Amino acid sequence: MVAAAAKLDLRHEEMPVKQYDYNAYVFGQTGSHDVVITCLSSREYGIGAAATLATQLKSSFHAILLGFMVGISGVIHSEPNRYLQWGDRVRL
Repeated sequence: MVAAAAKLDLRHEEMPVKQYDYNAYVFGQTGSHDVVITCLSSREYGIGAAATLATQLKSSFHAILLGFMVGISGVIHSEPNRYLQWGDRVRL
């Protein structure tokens, strides 16, 4: 998360999150886009943990229109015989 935050043009102050959202977030701007960065803790991994993180992020920040999931060797089943892979854009 530190490397991604270093690429921001501008850092924003922290914002309030919903109750039971225990994720760490970094807020900022790149170009004309407001950005929220988060990642799984070092103790969490897998599809379930990533889905929980994405659900909590969307719950706390309703205005998010586009999400990028970045990982190592990850594939998400979206429909039969169709997969989301590295570089795909995901609308939350």
